Amino acid sequence: MRMLAAISSHDATYDVPEYLPGALTELGLPSVDLSTHVGQEVAARAIARRLLAGKMQPRDLVSRIPWLLGSDLPFVIELAPLECKYETLTPGNNRAQDIDAQVMEVTRRTLGNHPASPDDHV
Repeated sequence: MRMLAAISSHDATYDVPEYLPGALTELGLPSVDLSTHVGQEVAARAIARRLLAGKMQPRDLVSRIPWLLGSDLPFVIELAPLECKYETLTPGNNRAQDIDAQVMEVTRRTLGNHPASPDDHV
């Protein structure tokens, strides 16, 4: 638990997945194995809900989710072309809003196909 608490926000993306399962176990809480397909699906739905709740930006989701969950999930595969679109934007280009809307649509569709389950508390 101390290791998790000591992680800076800058290093969280890299270090939290390593220390979170142990911290949850230490607290007697369930954890999801992100190395399994089921665990990755649960994590993807949890991240998708964060986006829809306004707790993260669409571009952040698109750039981070492949690193966190790999590139084999249908949700991640569908987002990949949108990451390429973000990368080709020029400053002042209004297309970012269009891409954001597409990310939101993919996210809503993903959650619509997989209703929340009790295990989705990653």
